[in-house]
Amino acid sequence: MARRTIDFKGSQQEIQKRKQTARVIAGIDTEITLDILPELDLLIPRPNQEEIELLEESILKEGLREPISVWKHEGKQIIVDGHNRYAILKRNNLPIEINIIHFEDIESVKDWMIDTQLGRRNLTDEKRAYLIGMKYEREKLPRGRKGKLDSEKRKNFPLLKENPANTSSKEIGKQNNLSDRTIRNHAVFYRGVNLLSKQMKDDLLEGNIKISKGNLKTIAQHASQIRTPIENLQEVKSIVDRFTISGKTNQPAVPEVHQLQEELLQKVKQIYQKSASMPDFDRNQILETLGSWVKLEQEKLSK
Repeated sequence: MARRTIDFKGSQQEIQKRKQTARVIAGIDTEITLDILPELDLLIPRPNQEEIELLEESILKEGLREPISVWKHEGKQIIVDGHNRYAILKRNNLPIEINIIHFEDIESVKDWMIDTQLGRRNLTDEKRAYLIGMKYEREKLPRGRKGKLDSEKRKNFPLLKENPANTSSKEIGKQNNLSDRTIRNHAVFYRGVNLLSKQMKDDLLEGNIKISKGNLKTIAQHASQIRTPIENLQEVKSIVDRFTISGKTNQPAVPEVHQLQEELLQKVKQIYQKSASMPDFDRNQILETLGSWVKLEQEKLSK
């Protein structure tokens, strides 16, 4: 099939007008100015300088492989994917191609951004764990409170109970081929990383520095007592030492208790759901057995 071309004959003014129309139809224009919302720009960990340089080299050599994803909202064209590509295109005065995606609200945008990043292969293990942890923490909250989790004011948020109506750690685990315990560990990692300074956070997610999961866990458990971002590894050690006595934290291991409680509850729920399809007599027997076991354990604790 012959390639379709556009004839730009006519006066200079007509030519420019037709070119502009063609660019708009194709979604490509060097004159396009897109909006950057800091809340979205800062949500996803950025690539390092070397990755940005390689991306720019690729765009200059081969052109834009993937258009900039845009959310049209309240008269603005807000970038939801492609912040770095957009900066490179503008810097080099190259045509900008956009792909408009429709979202219900900004929380839907954030969910999409996280899932989009998790679908990419060029993530460090640390970045992947951070994004999965972020996804789980957001899913634990009722929809109206998700935005509060991502705000600067909510960095030192307390441990929150999971909203049963939303995606569980087990479901997120299936999506990422991980156990539900690993998902919850990633959530602890996410909370701990958010207490670091921007530079430390970037270095950790790039794999340039190492902080043990145990130390990040201790930091996350005592988030409410950490008032300012942690600036260096020595400060990490100091904080961990402060909250540790003979290798044990001052406070009970709340996350472990919560995890065990959740696992037991899920198992009981599974048994109950399976019994729903059984005859009433068999179902009553199962429920009576569960009740007897609970009473027995309570008696043991009371002795």
